[in-house]
Amino acid sequence: MTTMHQVSIGMFTNVLVTLGCVFLLTRALPYLTRLPTRLRSLSLGIMFGGTVVASMLTAFPISEGIFGDMRNAIIAIAALSGGPIAAIVCAAFAVLFRIAMGGQFVGATSAILLCALLSIAFQWAPIKRTKTNLALFGVALAVLNALVPFLGWLMGTTPFATVIAVAEAIFGAAILFYPASIVLVAGLIAAELRRLDTEAGLRVQNAELTLSERRFLNVFDVSCIPMAWLDLKTRKFVRVNRQYEVFTGYSADELLHMTIAELSVPADEHADLAAVQALASGDPSWQGERRYRCKDGSIRWGTRTLIASDEDGEPRFGFAIVEDITERKLAGEQIAYLAEHDHLTGLTNRFQFGKSLERALADASSTPTAVIVIDLDDFKGVNDTRGEVVPDFETGA
Repeated sequence: MTTMHQVSIGMFTNVLVTLGCVFLLTRALPYLTRLPTRLRSLSLGIMFGGTVVASMLTAFPISEGIFGDMRNAIIAIAALSGGPIAAIVCAAFAVLFRIAMGGQFVGATSAILLCALLSIAFQWAPIKRTKTNLALFGVALAVLNALVPFLGWLMGTTPFATVIAVAEAIFGAAILFYPASIVLVAGLIAAELRRLDTEAGLRVQNAELTLSERRFLNVFDVSCIPMAWLDLKTRKFVRVNRQYEVFTGYSADELLHMTIAELSVPADEHADLAAVQALASGDPSWQGERRYRCKDGSIRWGTRTLIASDEDGEPRFGFAIVEDITERKLAGEQIAYLAEHDHLTGLTNRFQFGKSLERALADASSTPTAVIVIDLDDFKGVNDTRGEVVPDFETGA
């Protein structure tokens, strides 16, 4: 007769062995996440297969001639953790080992195969993996195992009374362990695999971001366009490229101890402050022309584009791109000057005279107005006899 003490010791030993194998399996999970999906499922199936064999080797007596272990629960956990491939491989380990043990293995192998099929069906089914659903699945497995002995009765090899006794013993042991083990172990392994997959995904993303950042910094450093990063709170420069140093005349070390206000002319300081505040308040970008006060005291013009960069969801940094338009500005100013002044004497020309005359005539009704015309005596003779160069020189003088 099998005593309750023997059953308890056997159950406790089997559970400890199974949990020990599961613990070793979890230590290998970080390495499995690096494998392709199918190879990972195959590896999980092999590991769970080893766990099944260990559990079957430490099977405990339930009643006279009937032994129990955790094989079917482990197959179910393999299906939930590694999918159909893991379940099939694990079940194959269990079937082969049971056949190798000899004896009446038809009922046991039938239970293994039915358990594998039910586990795969549950894994494929669109059912949420909640603790309640996992526990109910464990109950279903326990019921399935308890029904297997009825195959012997249907084939006429086992008396009905014996079948009932065996079914009760199997169900009692299965209902005690299957739901709890599936909820705890399957949930733990599935959660750990998800965590490891997430970490692996984050590592890949971080590597891609690092590569992208390195490429950006390479472009940033060697770009022929002045670029700079600035802190929107302190308005200090945090990084500048070589071309920004050339544009302002300051070295990178000097610029990193300066604010953008120190490069502004007094007339532009308010506009600069407003641009930075706009970005800090949530505006994605700002663009406009401004003057830069360089180290040598000269003034340079630039079209500046500011782009906000978020940190933890809030604008923290601004990325500045500057297009040097100094030559264009100077050329425009020169063209505007020449449009109203004589290029030889610097005096206002006919266009400017006409504008001044129009203003004077507009005010003639209320303000006395006079026009004085002054000519150079005998200048026509110089112009006619000396050509164009000498008269131009004389006029400029």
